[in-house]
Amino acid sequence: MIIIRIISAVFFLSGIILFITTKYLTAKNTSYKKRCIIKTEARVSGNGHKPMEEKDLFPNDKIWYPFLEFYVSNKPVNHRYYFGTDKIRFNIDEQVEILYNPDNSEEFYIPADKLPNRQNKLLIIYGAVCFIIGILLLFLTF
Repeated sequence: MIIIRIISAVFFLSGIILFITTKYLTAKNTSYKKRCIIKTEARVSGNGHKPMEEKDLFPNDKIWYPFLEFYVSNKPVNHRYYFGTDKIRFNIDEQVEILYNPDNSEEFYIPADKLPNRQNKLLIIYGAVCFIIGILLLFLTF
């Protein structure tokens, strides 16, 4: 009985933590997007990867980030996109539309890239499932 309550608490708290994390990431993303107001075309200048560290869950995997070149005040800049994945998603020399922050060109995002939003939705779903499992397990102990 006590073990079920402990498991229930773990699921319940995991759900709460995932909800809080999602709320934080959504707020951070929203404020980031509010600052990025200048629309321009960018060219994918390369795809670099960040090797995972030994402490990471899957240390042999790589996270790929596209490098985008675009012009700010008629000067070329080349920055790494903040959102990486396990696969190369953009081809070199591919043109993508971006929005960037006029005060800091390192802050930019690709409006057509729906992957960050999907990640948040998955966190919400996982959080809800954990929360519901925690509640159900708690009711089973009574």
